Amino acid sequence: MRTLTERGRYFHAHPLHATFSLTASALLAGLIVLALVLSAR
Repeated sequence: MRTLTERGRYFHAHPLHATFSLTASALLAGLIVLALVLSAR
């Protein structure tokens, strides 16, 4: 239970953490797709 409350406090302290991780994962996926497309040519 203590880890859950600490994790909740951490995410409340960093409200942009979810947005940043989502943007970073989307950017990484785009780079992977671009690399696959360029290597396929």
